[in-house]
Amino acid sequence: MNYKNIVLILVVLLMFILLAYELMMIEESFRESVLTDFEKCDNRCNKDNRVSYLVEGVCYCKESVSFDKKYKCMMNVTFEKAEKYSTRFNTSSVRDDAVSSAIMYENPNSIPTRLFAVYQAIGDRIHYISDPVQDDYIANPEETWDIQGGDCDDISILMASMFESIGLDAYMVEVYNESYGHVFVIVRVDEDLDKFLNEYRPLIEKYTPYFGMKPFNFLIFRETESECEYSLHNLYMGESVKPFYLIAESTAQGYPGKQDPFGDFNNTRFIDIGQ
Repeated sequence: MNYKNIVLILVVLLMFILLAYELMMIEESFRESVLTDFEKCDNRCNKDNRVSYLVEGVCYCKESVSFDKKYKCMMNVTFEKAEKYSTRFNTSSVRDDAVSSAIMYENPNSIPTRLFAVYQAIGDRIHYISDPVQDDYIANPEETWDIQGGDCDDISILMASMFESIGLDAYMVEVYNESYGHVFVIVRVDEDLDKFLNEYRPLIEKYTPYFGMKPFNFLIFRETESECEYSLHNLYMGESVKPFYLIAESTAQGYPGKQDPFGDFNNTRFIDIGQ
């Protein structure tokens, strides 16, 4: 084979290589064009073994989330009735808003998604506004949703109504001392704690700016002090728990479980507002 033929063969091979590369780039570009912004962000961050967070069209790659489990074991808890809350409680008036919030996320019927979605919807829409002086006004849930504001009891009734409207078991909690009081929501989760957190973590990673070690506050209820000690020992040893009660702070900042609103209050009242 002479020199010219060798050169010709090399040129043809190079052309085939360039053509194959061009076709590969076209295919890659096509695949990229049909991806959502979330998928593009995922692909970019996965290359560096990071998790993606997309906000206002900007993709951030961050560390994964891990949970610092913080729990309280309470004994002989009684859930009372309180007419001032139960007469305001209304699931039908906010079900459309709760469902619309949940279906924005993947696996909308999972417990973590329903909890997360409603909480985020309230946090995005509702602003904390104090009651008039000397007037402890309690709004209906649809009123709080429509005017986009209320105080802790208004937001708690809205939150509990939305949770209950999509099948979650919600309760209200009053904490108070001599000079000040607060109201928030807890939700009973009849699911293994570790299973719940494994499904919950991707939601916080993908849809919030949080990363690294984050608190996760929850309650467990037992009859006696020894039962509490046994349960807490098991948790410290890495065992899970079922059921537990997730704390959903009524100011709706962050994610359910992020805050412990018990603070320095020395009185607590648990309220069942379901019908």
